[in-house]
This record gives sequence, C-alpha cells and structure tokens, in this order.
Amino acid sequence: MSERTINLKSREEFKQLLNKYDYIIVKLTASWCNPCKRCTPTFNGYFEQMPKKFICIIVDIDIISKTFFNCSSVPTFINYIKGEKQDVHVGSDPDGIKQFFIKTLNRA
Repeated sequence: MSERTINLKSREEFKQLLNKYDYIIVKLTASWCNPCKRCTPTFNGYFEQMPKKFICIIVDIDIISKTFFNCSSVPTFINYIKGEKQDVHVGSDPDGIKQFFIKTLNRA
C-alpha cells in the first residue's frame, strides 16, 4: 500500500502508535475474508488521497483479536483523531467506505 501503512503486530504496538500519531485509520481484516479482499482497492485508493499526516494500521483479526477493537465483523474501519476513536464503518460497500473517508477528512 504505502509507507504510511503499518501491519499491527501487538496490542502494545497499537497503544504506542496511538500516542505517536494524531491521525490514524484502522482497517480490521482477515486473510480469509472475501469482502475484505474485494474492498481493498477502494480503501487503498481513498487512503492514498488522504493528507500525509494520516497513517493506516492494518489489523489481521487472526493475529490481534477483534474484541480488542470492539469489532463484530470484518471489514471494519475506525478512525482515531488525536487519540480518540471517532467513526466506525463496517462492511465493504464502496459508498459507505467513501463516506467514512469524507467524515474522517472533515474531522482532521
């Protein structure tokens, strides 16, 4: 994806990143999830248009439990602005993903 993308390896790493970066988009996904795979080009396209101050954290729910993010299904997208969870989008619908990015950009 980009140099602004981090594949999360632990809960502790997430806490460190949350303290280090003011603008974070989290993508919860799984290698076996077909909707996750289908929406990846759409998600990546919108993320690449975001200001450079944003980073993207990719969370494989088979590595980091989805309960850590209070997530019920994948794909799920969450934005954090200055350490605070703001918006959540669940699903692979392209229009919903677009609206999620618009909301995120409006909060920045």
